[in-house]
Amino acid sequence: MGYFMLAFLCSSIVFIIGWKYFYLNTTKMVGLKRFISEHKNFLWLVSSLVCLVCIVVYFTFRYSGAINNIKTYDLFNLDPSNFRSSNLSGLFMLDLCSFLGIASPLLVIFDWKKKILLRPIAVLCCLGSCITLFFSASSIYDEWDAYAFFLGAKSFGMQEDMPLTFIMHYWMAIIGTLVLVWSPKFKLRDYIVLIIIAIVYVSYVVAITRTLNIYSHATGLVQGDFIDLSNVIKDYYHAKDKNGNLLVYSQGGGNN
Repeated sequence: MGYFMLAFLCSSIVFIIGWKYFYLNTTKMVGLKRFISEHKNFLWLVSSLVCLVCIVVYFTFRYSGAINNIKTYDLFNLDPSNFRSSNLSGLFMLDLCSFLGIASPLLVIFDWKKKILLRPIAVLCCLGSCITLFFSASSIYDEWDAYAFFLGAKSFGMQEDMPLTFIMHYWMAIIGTLVLVWSPKFKLRDYIVLIIIAIVYVSYVVAITRTLNIYSHATGLVQGDFIDLSNVIKDYYHAKDKNGNLLVYSQGGGNN
């Protein structure tokens, strides 16, 4: 039953692609075509309102969780641990999907007309969301859970799952698919912008991870995203407070 979430994602993507074909190739859509051409600002407004809801949900249920854990446990001043890394990663958006999860709805609002950044970002949204939901978030499909569907884990860095694991990647996939399906073909400018975004983001992640000693949850740019650090960093998966008391048990890298 948990795989309903994947079926929902796939059917949504198929619908978006199929809708364009149906829209462009049937005379029955004449009235709708006229409405859309005459009310482009209205459609952008509706899209912006939906994206605004996504932004509020992101900061309320994902970003605020990382901030709360950092303040509660004073994570900046603790030794490296998986728990510390996951929360600092959430704060600085070192996981690419955390960055895209907020960047994509913001760009729909502010860059929908020219799509200077939105079109290149859409490629990353499709890749990041599909890779995560199909290959690295299998634990959330064990059984149907409405809370997991809409919100995901209840606390940042304390379970294998993360807040908004499914629904955030879902809106990334929908935004990315809509932009790519309904936009003109990529131009040289789009490829150049995509490369620049990748270089800037990778440089940013590397700089932050090295400065703050973050060893996991960083877009595959640190060793903890590939290997078990138990034998590399003592108690990495057993976070402790300043007095050496066990803070939380967080085994493994977790889903984004």
